[in-house]
Amino acid sequence: METKGIVENRNFRNRLLSIVLVLAGIGIYFGWNFYATQQEIDALVQQSIRFESRGRWNDLEAAARRWVQIQPESDDAYFFLGKAIARKGRLTPATAEESLKSLAFVAPESTRHQEVTELRIGILFGAANKPEEAAAEAVKALKLYPSSGPIRLMYCNFLLMTLNRQQLIDQVHEACRTKSDVPVIYGYLTVADTAFIKDRTAVLQTWYEANPQDLTLKDAVLLAGLLEARVKLVGNISNESQKTADEAMATVNARIAAPPLSSDVVRELLQARIDAGDISGVSELLQLPAEGADLDPYHWRARGWYRMMVEEYETAEKDLLQAKKLFPMSWKTHNELAALYRRTGRLPEAAKMQSIADQGRQLDGRIRELDKISDLDRSFLGLLLKYADECGDETVVEALEKRLDK
Repeated sequence: METKGIVENRNFRNRLLSIVLVLAGIGIYFGWNFYATQQEIDALVQQSIRFESRGRWNDLEAAARRWVQIQPESDDAYFFLGKAIARKGRLTPATAEESLKSLAFVAPESTRHQEVTELRIGILFGAANKPEEAAAEAVKALKLYPSSGPIRLMYCNFLLMTLNRQQLIDQVHEACRTKSDVPVIYGYLTVADTAFIKDRTAVLQTWYEANPQDLTLKDAVLLAGLLEARVKLVGNISNESQKTADEAMATVNARIAAPPLSSDVVRELLQARIDAGDISGVSELLQLPAEGADLDPYHWRARGWYRMMVEEYETAEKDLLQAKKLFPMSWKTHNELAALYRRTGRLPEAAKMQSIADQGRQLDGRIRELDKISDLDRSFLGLLLKYADECGDETVVEALEKRLDK
């Protein structure tokens, strides 16, 4: 019996030793594996930072994909992957979606969230062809990051593309106040009266084809066609150009019979009818309800023009001065004031208003000559500062003075 007990104890100790050795082996294996994995993660972190700084986007994508694979809970890994996909070459709708999905993993409290937001909005406006979603995200983002120049610029570009002149003017002034006034934004402000931008039709058509149910984009395509036809008609009056302009006008006129109407549609049609000298047509449009008309300088300019045409000069002046107050740098409003003052014999005032209008028109013309609005230089900004000062736009003057003093 005693021998049997000794044997059983020895067997028990052997089994216990075996268990301990197995557990130790498992511990060593997992410990080594954890150490090796952490070493690999540390190497991938350093590689990703280096590849990003050098713009080696293909290498960054490869490193980030591996990083996501072994550490799927890492915000940074998804950030680098999303950024690499966005930057490595021309995005397709498929790669745009992949980049957006990766960037979506980055938490709002991340220190990289602002850059992530800027990337996402750029992709949504770009290859993803989701401009309305991008615009909505930009509005939210500007509340969190009001000094973000890239977000402000992309949103202003969208407003100019879709002919939302009133909000464009408001956004440029907000950019001046929040120090998000990248130079291109001043170019947008300069052309607000003519809403000139070279690639509008192509961009809008691409957006609309990807979002055929979007009424805002549908209207923007119609209005862009009208604006383009009017621009071609100026200085190039021919039977063909006149026919194109008339057809574009008829198309937008037909839109009035199919409410709901956006304030953008009413605004652009008002401008077109003013250019055509259509007094009764302008009167008709002014009777339509237009959301935000009391804050829209173009609506006030149309009212002032109409009152001037029917010789209600006192009311016309009040309306045009209100338009000037809402958008001090509108050369077209100064032009109408000059016409009004000439009609009423106030020639010195007419000369002053005409001088300001001519400056604004010339600056607008300089923008048209550029291949891209982003090609603005300091000399242009200096001229714009002088113009803004004469117009009395204190917000723009203060911001431009600070920018040019740098």
